[in-house]
Amino acid sequence: MRLMNRAVAISIISSMIVVPIDSLPIETLASTEIKANISANLATKLQANLDNIIKETGIPGATVAIYTQKGHWKGASGFSNLKTKTPMRPEDKFNIASVSKTFTAATVLSLVDARLLNLEDKLDKWLPDNILNNIANARNITIRQLLNHTSGIPDYNENPTVQNDRVAFETRDWSPEELIALIKGLPAKNPPGQGFYYSATNYNLAALVVEYATKSSFKDQVRARIIKPLGLKNTVVRPQEPLPDDVVSGYIVATPEQRQALPPGVTQFLDTNLEFVDQENNRFYDAKILLNRSRGYGSGSIISTSEDVAKFAKALLGGKLLKPRTLKEMLSFVDTGDIREKYGLGVYPLINNDGRVIGHDGQNPGYVSLMAYLPDAKIAAVALVNERNDYLAIDPNQISQGRSSQEVRNNILLSSIKILLKEGKGEWR
Repeated sequence: MRLMNRAVAISIISSMIVVPIDSLPIETLASTEIKANISANLATKLQANLDNIIKETGIPGATVAIYTQKGHWKGASGFSNLKTKTPMRPEDKFNIASVSKTFTAATVLSLVDARLLNLEDKLDKWLPDNILNNIANARNITIRQLLNHTSGIPDYNENPTVQNDRVAFETRDWSPEELIALIKGLPAKNPPGQGFYYSATNYNLAALVVEYATKSSFKDQVRARIIKPLGLKNTVVRPQEPLPDDVVSGYIVATPEQRQALPPGVTQFLDTNLEFVDQENNRFYDAKILLNRSRGYGSGSIISTSEDVAKFAKALLGGKLLKPRTLKEMLSFVDTGDIREKYGLGVYPLINNDGRVIGHDGQNPGYVSLMAYLPDAKIAAVALVNERNDYLAIDPNQISQGRSSQEVRNNILLSSIKILLKEGKGEWR
């Protein structure tokens, strides 16, 4: 998971250029929807901005949703499938990757509100020995330390077997217990509460705590505490719920140099098992098939739309989902010592450390996501992109077109927010 530092974010915003919508090729346009008091003029500018970025960067497609106090806008551009040239729609579904962690944290905190969990509960209060025995310092780790990544628990991706045979890992089903077993024998990154290490395993464990504490499935708790109350009609908790048919294709991009550097078995697997489209010497592999596999439990597997995620962000970070004291806990940030600088309970400051923009980002094979909330303006904004072009990169300089999918995602969202704040002052406050 990577996000821009403040200087990069400011540079992206200040360099944004909006072009007229009628100057773009019609095939790059998808659709836009206006609600409440968002004017047609502002919607046109937002759509033109999105279309221009898709055209200039060569990203397959993206959707954006923005919720304000007075209304909302959602738009889409590019293609949901490059092979069929299917236009992207605002309501199209994506894997939202690590933005799923915010859903998991919100579910845990809702259980704290219900007094079914306490953030200072140790793992051994809820989890059985067959899980705890895989984890260094397990009996001294709290739920809070899972959610803010100060537990010291390593990531299952660090298992040598996973690293040495990524194809085998990506193409089989993993139960949450099996994922956690992958860290057995791996040393702790730090004593509990005495350091920061971002690890998907923390959120696999948090989802299991939810199940053991409630004696029900993780997906039932997410649905009862978030999805149903907020009316999120297009959100699916994978892998416990079936993968919808209308999830967009998500593309892993390989340059010629990347393909040559990959082990022969990996190249053969990609060419044999994944549909692909060749564009400008780069190969776009459709990684959607990998979403059929069970992994990322609690940490990165939710399927949703930009609109649903924006609704969620506005309700959660706007104080409508959790009690004030619990939301305050969520927004209690620890120093990380890495690019994020600070991290709370499933959220962190995206651009600076003063909390003016809060949210989370995500990246999985073929999909990158960004959720942002501006507390002062009460604006929620989400961008979902169906490309990840650094997944196969051994050397960061090998990424296609000299830019990362994450940078484009950041540009889409930040420039959209800039347009709203500059051009639509009377439409959001």
